Amino acid sequence: MKTLKAIAFASAHDAIQHSEAQGGEAIRLGGKNLVAAQRAIDRLACAGVPFAYLGVDESNRLVTVPVN
Repeated sequence: MKTLKAIAFASAHDAIQHSEAQGGEAIRLGGKNLVAAQRAIDRLACAGVPFAYLGVDESNRLVTVPVN
């Protein structure tokens, strides 16, 4: 598998804000908050790599959606 090209952030909220402003998807992978292209994330999912999508609900609380 290729190396994942992503931008790391100190917090999940920072990653989410970046993805909303600049594009990409915010995920948590290996204890890191990242933003990567959807195509790269799709490859992770197909390879069975566990990660979680990051988002916020209407109260601005962190929401994670586990994959694999």
